[in-house]
Amino acid sequence: MVQITVKNAAGADTVIEAPNPNGRVVAASSRPVALATEDYNILNGLLTDQQLRATALNVTGPLTNTQLRASAIAVSAAALPLPTNAATSTLQSDGNTALASIDSKLSGTITVSGGLTDTQLRASALPVTGPVTDAQMRATPISVTLTTNGGTGLNTGAYGDNQAVSGTYLRVAAFVQTYNETTSDRLRGDQNGLAVQPALSSKFWSYAPPATGINASTAPVPVKAAAGASVRNYLASVQFYFRALSVETTLAIMDGTTVIHRVPLPAGVAGGDVINFNPPLRGTANTALNVAVETSATGAVLVNAQGYTGA
Repeated sequence: MVQITVKNAAGADTVIEAPNPNGRVVAASSRPVALATEDYNILNGLLTDQQLRATALNVTGPLTNTQLRASAIAVSAAALPLPTNAATSTLQSDGNTALASIDSKLSGTITVSGGLTDTQLRASALPVTGPVTDAQMRATPISVTLTTNGGTGLNTGAYGDNQAVSGTYLRVAAFVQTYNETTSDRLRGDQNGLAVQPALSSKFWSYAPPATGINASTAPVPVKAAAGASVRNYLASVQFYFRALSVETTLAIMDGTTVIHRVPLPAGVAGGDVINFNPPLRGTANTALNVAVETSATGAVLVNAQGYTGA
C-alpha cells in the first residue's frame, strides 16, 4: 500500500494512504465498509479551518457562550475568590435582620426617659415669632381662687387662665399692690374692672372732731380705734383747720405712739388744708390711729379724717 506524509492540525507529520489514481469509482470500491479506530483518530482534527475552506470567515461582535462552547459552564459564587469582608448570603441575611429591627422601632412610639434638650430634639433651634399663648407656655393653667370679702353677688371657686369671672365684688386672695413702699390690698372695681375705690364699703370709716377741737393739749386724740387682730387702719384723707394759735406748733398723725406724718401750724393766724394720701398711710395691725398737737397752744385745732381697714 502506497503511503504519503501530510501535516496534521498541530503541524506535525502524519502518514496516510496515497490517493488512488484510478478514479473515485475504483477508490470507493477499495474503501473499507468502516474506518478503523486508528484511521479515524488520524483523520479527526488534522485539517485546519484554512485547509477546510477557501476563504477565512470573519467574526464580528462578541460571541455568545453558546457560540464559544457546546454547553454553558455554571459558575458558583462560593468557588470565586472574594475580597475580605465581601458580601455573602450570611452577611446579607444578618443585615436584613438588623434593618428589620430598626424599621420596627421607627414605625412605633419610642419611649424616652428624662427631659430632652432643644439640641437633642432638633438639629437647629426653632425661632419663635409672635406672642406665645399661655397654653403653649405651660401644660396646665394656674388657677385663681376668689373668696368673699363683704360684698354680694360674688362667684367663688377656682378660675382658669383667660376664663371670664363675673360678680359684683371680687377679691383675689393674697393680692397685694405696693405704692412707694406703702401697701394696700383692698381694691374695688366697677363692671369694667377699673379700680374706683380702695376698699369695700363696709370697711370704710370716718372721724369728725368735737366743736372745741384740740385746745391747749398735747394728749393724743384717737380718730380710729384699733381694728382687731391682724387688721390695720389706713388713712386716706385728712382735713384740718386751726384758729389763731398762741404759739407755732405741729400737728402729728400717729400710728399708736409713732408719728407717721407731721404738718406745721403757724401762730397768730387762722388757716387749714386738705391732704389726700395716695397711697394711704398704713398703720400697724390692731393699733389705734391718733392725732396730736405736739406743742401746747391755745386756740383750737380741728381734724377730720377718713380711711378704711384692711390686712
